[in-house]
Amino acid sequence: MDSNIQDIISRFKQLNTASARRTVYQQIIDQLNPHEWRDVQKRVNQRTFQKDILGSLPIEIAVQIVQYLDINDVHLLQRVSRRWHEVLSSEPVCSILFRQYTGGSLDSDFKSTFARYSRQRSRLEQGRPVAHVQLDIPFSQDLDYCDGRYAWSADGGTTIVVFEMCSRKTQRFCTENRERFEKFCLSEDLVAAITVRGYCHAWDIRTEYTRSIRLPNTNLSHFVIDSFRVAVYYENFRLDGQEGGVVMHFDLRPGSPRTHRIQPVEELALLSLDKSSNFLTTICLKHYSNRDPSYIPNKPRLRVLKYELHENGEASIARSYTLNLPSSSNRTYLARDLPQYYKNMGFLYVSSSSALSFVLPITYHPQTEQVCIHALLDLRVADSLSMANVDNGILYWVRDDDGKQSIWISNPYAVTPLCASRGLEFDLPRAPPDETPLMGHHRRLLTGDSRFVSMTDISGTQVWFFEDANQLGYVETNP
Repeated sequence: MDSNIQDIISRFKQLNTASARRTVYQQIIDQLNPHEWRDVQKRVNQRTFQKDILGSLPIEIAVQIVQYLDINDVHLLQRVSRRWHEVLSSEPVCSILFRQYTGGSLDSDFKSTFARYSRQRSRLEQGRPVAHVQLDIPFSQDLDYCDGRYAWSADGGTTIVVFEMCSRKTQRFCTENRERFEKFCLSEDLVAAITVRGYCHAWDIRTEYTRSIRLPNTNLSHFVIDSFRVAVYYENFRLDGQEGGVVMHFDLRPGSPRTHRIQPVEELALLSLDKSSNFLTTICLKHYSNRDPSYIPNKPRLRVLKYELHENGEASIARSYTLNLPSSSNRTYLARDLPQYYKNMGFLYVSSSSALSFVLPITYHPQTEQVCIHALLDLRVADSLSMANVDNGILYWVRDDDGKQSIWISNPYAVTPLCASRGLEFDLPRAPPDETPLMGHHRRLLTGDSRFVSMTDISGTQVWFFEDANQLGYVETNP
């Protein structure tokens, strides 16, 4: 290298302030000819100013970043580089994402389990099933569904028929003297029914073990069950000198009969039994008064309370928080007397100062304890309010466009919160806009979960499958 050039470089290196170095290289740049500018530009373009933050971090810190990504984005980003694939498919990353979406834990074969759930979740978000069958399940206003099983009343309301779709097994449940049932409810392993005399009978579906309790009366507005636990809500009930809403919880497991009473509970929108046997959750509509320090005019909120149920029959608040509703309103009120197949769901009706009104379905995911508020234009929602809480944050609902009905998807956390399903098609006659449907000919029930979604009307039941094809066994996948 020429000594003059070496001298210039050495003297430049000896400059010890940023301003001095900046003055020198800016003066040199100003002396460049056009072809020298092009050479400098080429050299600059070869230099990357990006840093692979995710790939350079320890896996424990990378997990803290990845947990804020959508599960579909994680699979796309695995293609960026070999290091990213290694990080994003690691057990800590898969475990935390799986727990956020499902509340569960992965087994030793975590990659296969996580990939299988990711595919299933993607299908649910798009309404793209892998299979479709027609079942001969009778249309009934009291139809209930849970985890691949359907239940309906028969024999004048004295018998409950439970049909398991995968095994095609049918069971029938009734009392010894064939009392008529006013309400019944189905869970993963239990069917419970309330008789006209106020007795609640619960049957274990697998063993047919039975337990019974006497309720104060049958004038209840919420009735939920899970793992031999029953919870009911009375909107107006007098207890221990107090009058108002009360939640009663009954633990019917062998050897541990317990009863809990929670009062007062007003404007209850949703009641859920958590997967842990010691907790239940209530979601109530709360109207603030002028004396409340957090008062905001025309701004009701949801209050979420998680109760811990103690052995001595007492209940204490384990967690409490409020949620703002997505729109201000002149009037907000609860939907009451909802059918049993609305699992972990509640509804608000909102009328605003404009001509628009909204339906606000509230969904709750017991495994993750996540509450989600959906906002649907009332004029687009089918009169029957056919909706299904299919997975964490995902709601399927029947949209009505001047008599033409279709299944849509609500996912407030998605880029497109409301979208039409891609593969949930059903043949329905168009109802004339000015004609009121008679005899339930246009009435339909939408039920389902993350495995199956079904539509029941007078022509039968259509079922769509969202699990991988190799898990279906007896059905053929869609072409």
